[in-house]
Amino acid sequence: MDHIQVKDIAKVMELLAPPKLAEDYDNVGLLIGSYDKAVKNVLVGLELTDAMLEEAIKIDCHMIIVHHPLIFKPIMSIVDNEPISNRIMQLIKHDISLYVSHTNLDKTIGGLNDYVARRLDIQVTNIINGELIPNIRIGNIEKQRLIDFIKTIKVTLDLEYINFCGDNNKLISKVGICTGSGMNFYGEAIKAGVDVFITGDMKYHDAVYANDMRTPIIDVTHFGSEVVVSELFYDILKRVFIDKINIHMTKAYKSPIKTI
Repeated sequence: MDHIQVKDIAKVMELLAPPKLAEDYDNVGLLIGSYDKAVKNVLVGLELTDAMLEEAIKIDCHMIIVHHPLIFKPIMSIVDNEPISNRIMQLIKHDISLYVSHTNLDKTIGGLNDYVARRLDIQVTNIINGELIPNIRIGNIEKQRLIDFIKTIKVTLDLEYINFCGDNNKLISKVGICTGSGMNFYGEAIKAGVDVFITGDMKYHDAVYANDMRTPIIDVTHFGSEVVVSELFYDILKRVFIDKINIHMTKAYKSPIKTI
């Protein structure tokens, strides 16, 4: 294998998803480690949990790439009895670099929103009144009933359940999508004239409002809309580095929310 460093992988990630695209509140890029560290084994996933960290150590991982920032709020101390602090300590102890691509990956062309849209066979147009809407994707599907589209999503994204509101038999063809927690952009989707909006984290009053607006919401959950980011990271790195590094998709992370 050729000598690949953290900075080489970061450069590839940032060509697709420049950090300048990230929201002001976000924390992206290399959060822990050295740009000059040599890398052979990379582990990719949605969120760095203790289980994922154990997995990384077990496979002698040199770099972890995740979607959700480990360091998000100010840290006043680093002690081993606090989960975030302990993960930081373990990363440093085992010399594992941590890289994050979050809202910049959501917004960029070819990023997570586009990836999920492609998985759902949504033909993205996304130009509204001559302007690009960065936080959501707008596109078209074959005209069908809302309930049939939901069943397709459930199978395609391998979801245990889906929450939704609206008329089961409404015919839909124009779709808006925002992965993660995208209810803030529901208004933009309505202005764009969508028949249905796909996102995560729909609340009760969101559903009431959506029913009033006659524009259904399909809540695939925050986890369900973003867990495929592992596949996106894998595809990005595999195209560039081919057999120069070993890319592993985490097997350790499942939704923290359980249902019965």
